[in-house]
Amino acid sequence: MTVAALDAADVHEQAATSVDLAQLDSRVEGCRACPRLVAWREEVAATPRASFAGQTYWG
Repeated sequence: MTVAALDAADVHEQAATSVDLAQLDSRVEGCRACPRLVAWREEVAATPRASFAGQTYWG
């Protein structure tokens, strides 16, 4: 399990030490450094676009 980045220093460290794109992707998904982005991401995940109705959504 990846530890969530909580500030800019954590984001920089996790990005710099990612060994591949899959690891970086996992770290981005768990990032909580920007409260506004986290709130938006969680809202979008909870209310997916109508064009994706009936599909598995990433949220």
